[in-house]
Amino acid sequence: IELTFWCATLKGVGFVLATGTLLYVLLKRDTDRLREAHDARLLSSLEIAHRLAYAIELRDVTCSEHNERIAGYCRCVGQELGLEINRLDMLVRVAPLHDVGKIAIPDYILQKPGPLSEEETQIVRKHARLGAELLRSDGNPFMTLASTVAGSHHEAWDGTGYPSGLKGEEIPL
Repeated sequence: IELTFWCATLKGVGFVLATGTLLYVLLKRDTDRLREAHDARLLSSLEIAHRLAYAIELRDVTCSEHNERIAGYCRCVGQELGLEINRLDMLVRVAPLHDVGKIAIPDYILQKPGPLSEEETQIVRKHARLGAELLRSDGNPFMTLASTVAGSHHEAWDGTGYPSGLKGEEIPL
């Protein structure tokens, strides 16, 4: 009886080890596939975002290299604030999209050589809200952050900014 018990126990242990190993291999394979799909989606989003930012620069002659400077400022400020590296990296990647709403502003205003009239200034100020709407997303954290950046990049600490007149810590980081 004792030998039969040990044989059955070893058989059971072997079954558990084999099943566990098989599950580990299958889960690891699926996890790797999910990670690859996630990375591909992120890279696709980033490429589209950078092309969109470049398109904005092509339309607005005053934006030449502006987007890269803004990304650099975000990196410096984010590092100074001690943002975790993943959050800082995402912020730097979405920063060039801050003016994306300018694609909805007429060329005659964007490319006007002199000062803008009050009416033209009000039209240009719509770009923040339009950019936020364009980038709004329910499920993509990258696009959600880009929407927040586009919609709040002209807010001012004293509440005199636009589009919402947010003040102080009401303004998203």
